[in-house]
Amino acid sequence: MLNERLWKNKLKTAIIIAGATRQTHLTYKYWDRLPQADFYYSTWNKYTWTYDHLELLDAADNIKQLSEKVKFKTIFVSDYEKEFLAAGKNPFNRPFILLEKVYNSIKNQGYERVIYFRPDIKLFYLDNYNADTDFNVNDKLTKVLGDYTPDAFWIPALRKMNDLFFVFSWKNFELFLNNRDFICARDIHDTLFEFFESWKIGVEPIETMRSVILRNNIDESNVHLEHVKLQMLFLEIYNKYKT
Repeated sequence: MLNERLWKNKLKTAIIIAGATRQTHLTYKYWDRLPQADFYYSTWNKYTWTYDHLELLDAADNIKQLSEKVKFKTIFVSDYEKEFLAAGKNPFNRPFILLEKVYNSIKNQGYERVIYFRPDIKLFYLDNYNADTDFNVNDKLTKVLGDYTPDAFWIPALRKMNDLFFVFSWKNFELFLNNRDFICARDIHDTLFEFFESWKIGVEPIETMRSVILRNNIDESNVHLEHVKLQMLFLEIYNKYKT
């Protein structure tokens, strides 16, 4: 059973994993090196087999299997058809629906830090990873884990940013939820950039980790996603097949 460690003399932390229960049979194995925290899971009662598949499937068995492997303090299951589809909201609202349920349950429990990410991202830890220092944030600083490379999290030239994995102070987590209408009004990669910029909250990457979204129904893989290794692999394949 994961996540049975107790934290002492550290920021009181809630880890909220929110999203469809897809690929969690692969991804949950990499949650055990995160900072010591109370784990919460907020998900839908339906899921799709792959990211771009349309058929809705019952998620009950997947949720049950995950709950037997990870010690969640609470699991929240929302009705996808009634609470999202029937509500007529755009897809950017989906994580907020799930996050707000957790927030309403824990808002008076004295948490100082919130780590939030989606269930279907696989986490990788580099050799210099340190759970005691890499997640330090405050009301003027949020940390973000991008996909593949640390510089993908924040792209000033395009005024866009990544939305996979956040480390918030409690104050900034509340601010994030309170600005749902603004963030969900347009492409979330644009509005998130504008949100942090307008509130003068610094955004920094977690440089000692990497992540990748498991969008399809794939088998287990332990490919190391360190940027240098990816570059070497690309060059090897490029040189092999270039004409």
